[in-house]
Amino acid sequence: MTPTISQARRPAPERPESPPDPAPTTPFRRSVRDLDSFELADRLARAWVRNERRLGELDRLDAAVAGARRRLATSAVGRGLVEAHLARLLARRAACSAAARDDAELAEESCREWDARRAPRRAVGS
Repeated sequence: MTPTISQARRPAPERPESPPDPAPTTPFRRSVRDLDSFELADRLARAWVRNERRLGELDRLDAAVAGARRRLATSAVGRGLVEAHLARLLARRAACSAAARDDAELAEESCREWDARRAPRRAVGS
């Protein structure tokens, strides 16, 4: 009788992230002062949407990190694998946090420019 080897299930491949918006990462990005009002509003909206997506990703990563830490605390089986998984999760969380901070700075800069453009109008009473 020949022993049957069951097929090992591979984990589903990770879904690739959508390509990042070139605005926050390119070294030659235009200053917010050079943008017209529509481009400024578009940049702010894009930063907001990216941050919403990243906050959801941070929530998922936090849950996964908590699960990995619970596994480490309760079982010694597969400890090396769980530690490697935890290190990978923490690295992804740090990268996601850094990107969210960059977008927050971009949004803050855009809001300051928007307010500066509107200040003269408010002073006149329009």
